[in-house]
Amino acid sequence: MKTLFILALSLSLISSTAFSCFHFSKDYQGTLTEGRIEISLFHDGKNAHMVIRTTLTSNTFPEEIAWVLPFPSLPSKYEELDGPFFEELNRIVPSTRP
Repeated sequence: MKTLFILALSLSLISSTAFSCFHFSKDYQGTLTEGRIEISLFHDGKNAHMVIRTTLTSNTFPEEIAWVLPFPSLPSKYEELDGPFFEELNRIVPSTRP
C-alpha cells in the first residue's frame, strides 16, 4: 500500500500540472534550454527519496540559477548529488526510454 501511495504521489509531482521551473536574474539576456529529465524514486523503509537530473544548455549561463520544484510540503532534506548515480542505476536496471 505504501508503494502505491508513493507511486501516486510521484506521478502527481511530475504531472503536467506540476512543472518545475528555473529562476534567474531579470538582467540575464541569454536563453536556457532544458533537455532530458531523469527521475529515480525509491523508499528506504522510512523515507521516500527522489533523485532528479536535468540537462541545461545555453551559450552563456546566468551567475545564479534556482530550480524550483513543486512539492506538496517542504522536504525533510535536500542536497546536490555528485557522481555517477544514474549511470550506475542504468547498469542495474535497464532503461525504458526509447
